[in-house]
Amino acid sequence: MQVPTHCRLCDGACGLLAEVRRDGAATVITELRPDPDDPVSEGHLCDLARASLEARRHPDRVVRPLRRAGDRLVEASWDEAVRDIGARLRAIRERHGPRAVALYLGAGPWRSTPALARALAFAAGSGTPNVFGDLWAGPGPRLRVAELMLGWPAPLLSDIDRAHYALFLDAEHPETTWGPWQYGMAHGRRLAHNMRHAKARYAVAASRRTDWAEAADAWIPIRPGTEPFLLIGLLAAVLRSGRQDRQYVRDYTRNFDVLERLIEPWTPERCAGICGVDPAALSGAALRFVRAPMAVAPPSASTFVNRHSAVTAWAWHALHAVTANLLRPGGVYDHEAPFDVYPLAAAARAKGAPRTRVADLPLVLMQAPGTLLPDEALTPGEGAVRALVAVDGDPLGRLPDPGRTGRALDQLELLVALTRHRHATAERADWVLPITHPWEEDHLHLHESALLPRQVVAWTPALVEPPGEARPVEDALADLFRAYRPGLRGGAFGLHLRLLGRFLATADLAKWVNRQVEWFLPEDAPAKLAEPPHRWDGGDSDRSPWRVDLPDERIDLAPEPIRDLVRRLEAPAPDPERPFVLRASGGLLRPPPDALHGAGDPSLRLHPDAGFPEGARVVLRTVHGEARAVVRHDPRLRPDVADLPLGVPGSEAGRLLSLAELDPITGAPALDGLACSVELAG
Repeated sequence: MQVPTHCRLCDGACGLLAEVRRDGAATVITELRPDPDDPVSEGHLCDLARASLEARRHPDRVVRPLRRAGDRLVEASWDEAVRDIGARLRAIRERHGPRAVALYLGAGPWRSTPALARALAFAAGSGTPNVFGDLWAGPGPRLRVAELMLGWPAPLLSDIDRAHYALFLDAEHPETTWGPWQYGMAHGRRLAHNMRHAKARYAVAASRRTDWAEAADAWIPIRPGTEPFLLIGLLAAVLRSGRQDRQYVRDYTRNFDVLERLIEPWTPERCAGICGVDPAALSGAALRFVRAPMAVAPPSASTFVNRHSAVTAWAWHALHAVTANLLRPGGVYDHEAPFDVYPLAAAARAKGAPRTRVADLPLVLMQAPGTLLPDEALTPGEGAVRALVAVDGDPLGRLPDPGRTGRALDQLELLVALTRHRHATAERADWVLPITHPWEEDHLHLHESALLPRQVVAWTPALVEPPGEARPVEDALADLFRAYRPGLRGGAFGLHLRLLGRFLATADLAKWVNRQVEWFLPEDAPAKLAEPPHRWDGGDSDRSPWRVDLPDERIDLAPEPIRDLVRRLEAPAPDPERPFVLRASGGLLRPPPDALHGAGDPSLRLHPDAGFPEGARVVLRTVHGEARAVVRHDPRLRPDVADLPLGVPGSEAGRLLSLAELDPITGAPALDGLACSVELAG
């Protein structure tokens, strides 16, 4: 039997056709095929989806609760696990306060409305602001800076389908998805259509020349980590030519004169030198960008993981603003979807939100950057993290600087991992609770309807039964909260939010999801969701909403916190002892691999002219540490780039990075741009 479904293994949300059959008492998925009629993915199927069928049956799959017994994990019952975890959480809260209990959210909960709602409700209901998330890997900096410039953390989308000129800030979009908050494998086909019929053009700024970059009108081979200087250089080139949209700047922005003074020292020539590109290439891209009736610079996750993530996000917003491409069709737009995220995002502003204890950063959408977890656990004092529940996430395998992260996990009084496989964090946990695989879950995904290029709401029916005692994240968290029973005394949130959190932490979320469908979608939507292909499609989204939530409803081109960062901005100094430039963000561009979904490739990619033979064992060194790897030649890389992806099992890239120097506004680490040396291993 063929069942239409939607993939939940990554942010692409591709439409798939699953072949299922009964095998005795169990249901089996025999094949996954792409759905050519899906309006977003248009027939795309990636290797991760293909491998997912085998992943469900992997020997490392966790199917029953595991508890620590000395240096081993042994099986236990679900009831035993819930009782013990609840009692220990309650005791830790009573001894150390509500902030002592923390959650770490991996990417999984963001792809499930019930799981995300339950996790945030768990935190609010227990009064802790310590919800550490993966937003640092791309969306976080954009959301934080969007609030500074627009007044609310707007999850803006790039209108690739309508743009006359697109400058892609990476070259791997067709092989993965289309950057933070931008789904849709259909973009490539639509852009190709525009190139044929509307003379649209595109360029790529990246350190690697993929097929996508090969087919572009121009490839700007920037050094990894120099995205802020590229964007500032583009801004400077636009202003030097006097081609900013004067009417838009006058009527819809403020502090343009401050912006001019901020970037005055950063000429296009200087920025091009930092990026390692021809100044004419940078100025040419700026000229084509400003001349196009509608232009956009679609980012990727790698765009915002350099030493200046907030400055990068600011320059990205400002470039679109001065060229009249911010909050406009064909540029960067705010999507008013069937389930509009604006009320929720505006209510969860960083301004006025609880702040982290050590770095004093505000929460973004009720989350703190996951990069702050080690400091919050290792720094003694009132409010230090003493217990952590990792929800479908692996902080030890995901975060830079695994040594510091490991020390933080080891000193916890309680570590719980909700996972479907045994990863690095689970191996150190006191309790491991099994959770379901996406093919075993039955969900209607509401919040992601606001992040698609079309107004699409999809229901994903469960295709197979979960093995053993695996449960959905939302059910596991509800069980833990009932056993935890946190009191109402204290907490980082107001009483009204704590009460709402306590209710949603155990409520039947399916009823609330169904009510949202009844309230916000047309009358025929429930019937369409209940029948194949299980989606309601409202067509293209509205690209025109203007929602600047500042007092004068004008975009602030130079927010005060950004001004100080730009004034202190320094060009990276050459390091003769470390001639290579590290690129570790490649692991963020694809769905995080794990023991169940394939090991990925932990090899070090170097250009053949870098001077190291294929298969050579080498040692990489930065100022923070050293790592070992095996060389794999990649002729598409810049010759001075050392590409070692973070987060891929077997990769030691995290040892080259540090959590000691995080962006002071966004908490993002520098994964790209560090000077490094490469030597043959002894």
